[in-house]
Amino acid sequence: MIVLVVHTSPETVDFAVDALKATRAKEVHTAGSFRAAVEAGEELPQLDVLFTGALRGDEASGFDLREQLRKKFPKLKTIFIGRRESFVREGEATVKDPIVRLPDEEAMLLEWAAEAGLGRRRMTAIPASDADGENEDNEEELPTAQTVAAPARELADYRLVKLLHVERETETHEAVQQSVDRRVALVLLKPEFCESEEWVREFRGRVRAKAAITHPNITPVYEGFEDLGVLFYTRELVDGFNLEELAAGGEKLTPRAINGIIKVVAKCMNYLQAQGFPYIDLQPHHVYFGRDGKTRLSNIVTLEPINEQETSDHIRTLGQALRPLLGTKEGKPGLMPKLLDIMASEEYSIGSWDELISLMRGIDDRIAESDFAQPPRAQRAWKRRSKRKMGAVAVGTAVAIGLITFLAWPRDTTPPPPEVGTTTSIRGGDFIFQDKSMRSLPSFEIDRYEVTIGQYAEFLEALETEKNPRQFDHFLQKTVAPDKADHIPESWDDFYPEAKNEGTYLGQPINLKCPIMLVDWWDAWAYATWKGRRLPTESEWERAARGDQGNLFPWGNEFDFTKLNTARTEDNFSYWSPVDAFVEDTSPEGVVGMAGNVSEWVHTWMDHPEIPDKKIPMARGASFATDAEEPENFALTNRKRLFDPNERKIYIGFRTVSQRRG
Repeated sequence: MIVLVVHTSPETVDFAVDALKATRAKEVHTAGSFRAAVEAGEELPQLDVLFTGALRGDEASGFDLREQLRKKFPKLKTIFIGRRESFVREGEATVKDPIVRLPDEEAMLLEWAAEAGLGRRRMTAIPASDADGENEDNEEELPTAQTVAAPARELADYRLVKLLHVERETETHEAVQQSVDRRVALVLLKPEFCESEEWVREFRGRVRAKAAITHPNITPVYEGFEDLGVLFYTRELVDGFNLEELAAGGEKLTPRAINGIIKVVAKCMNYLQAQGFPYIDLQPHHVYFGRDGKTRLSNIVTLEPINEQETSDHIRTLGQALRPLLGTKEGKPGLMPKLLDIMASEEYSIGSWDELISLMRGIDDRIAESDFAQPPRAQRAWKRRSKRKMGAVAVGTAVAIGLITFLAWPRDTTPPPPEVGTTTSIRGGDFIFQDKSMRSLPSFEIDRYEVTIGQYAEFLEALETEKNPRQFDHFLQKTVAPDKADHIPESWDDFYPEAKNEGTYLGQPINLKCPIMLVDWWDAWAYATWKGRRLPTESEWERAARGDQGNLFPWGNEFDFTKLNTARTEDNFSYWSPVDAFVEDTSPEGVVGMAGNVSEWVHTWMDHPEIPDKKIPMARGASFATDAEEPENFALTNRKRLFDPNERKIYIGFRTVSQRRG
């Protein structure tokens, strides 16, 4: 298949060419104008697919180019690159050929490319000797990746269905193994990591380590594939939901079901420890409750031990994840809530999984199904994630049972507000965007608060020890911002020491819980990538801010300047405020600070209002610098465009998102 990419923007051409490396295109030619494209067509003996922009300002349009080339290549298929409005303005009322917008719709581009006949590169299985670790000498000869495999429709025997979640170095997709019609989770190493021999070697080793697991309640690895520098493996896809998804959906489980989950997780973790398998830190999205009522633990085994938490911290994490899922009758809390309170408590510490199992045996027969009552589905329970480590305060089985009895007395169980650094899950589906138009999004997870100075400081500290700190840079940074050497915010040496000491900056109190500021778009992107997350798209930002009903403000449709941090002096903040200072500036989804405090960088780039074919990033939301006398400036539909991704403003920060883990 021979392809021609035509666009007046060199960045757009490069982006399209990079994306097309994932296809079976035999040759990809490029041109920057109508004239150059026509000349290329005259030289080519064959042309199958044309990718072209509107070519405004050139001597002819993208439509003219299509018709000119079809004189020689009558079966030529065309895909237009740009906004639909650009092509309508060219005079064609109905555009039958597909239109995609780059860089936001790379996946869409590859879908259309596949339909145009380009398809995806096929792969072959890793040789058995290599999979067994007996052919390590040949690893250095394998090619590095030059493709982006995530938007593919097919990889080897697998048809990709949907993206489940994204980690720092991998993507996980739901897929179907076509030869046996089996649903699986396909874990793909991202292309930028495939370019590193060290990461490729580590990924191979990690897959082999996971494949050694034979526990019936830990998801097994099926097989690994590698070809053309693209690496992935497949594992069991549980027919059910993980603990994060259950909490986000407002689901409630019986005490007996909770009891079963705890025992299975404890036995799985005991197995990993007894066998000496290294594993990553246990998180709520690793624990699945299947539709069959059985519990599964994700295969969290890794190549080297990188878990930073102790067993007591893992038990605390499990307790905190399960506590909101428990449904009980009012006035009859029973024993299970008290057990979960102990597991989740920062005051006590259960030091081993054996100790927890012993504790479970002590109350097993006393857990009654009559303790359970199904609350309204709309009820949303608070979930707290503790990151602090507690001292090793051993709580023996007998003492723990005594505590359960003590805690059975009535007490206030009102949860405290969520901590800074937590996230909230946004359920996918249709929602109202901008002027009442409808859009649809998959489920995703977003930071509850704006990224803070303290969180960003952790990022900068981590970069100091990274062998390759530039691995988190956006691929366009070296082209658009070639002189950018690091991700240190402007005036960092002035305001960070003051924030650490809870001092003042520009006459305003400042601490580590205030939002990061004076960062450009590249800084925000790099931080999100380091966290294994990304910046929200404009649609995701607006969905999280407005809820599924499309509120004009987080709290409703009537403006109230007392609910958010604005330029008014009545709120005692002349500039920024701690990210959790204005609890009423909270969206229906529980996301805080989207109407005020600081505006936020988003992933989406838009057309420059003055320079055709130039893209600029967007920031969404108002800030402390926004005039509160003009309520429309705070509407969540208000869109901000900046003229340069290198801009650093004191009133712009960001937050991050990821796909809902599955």
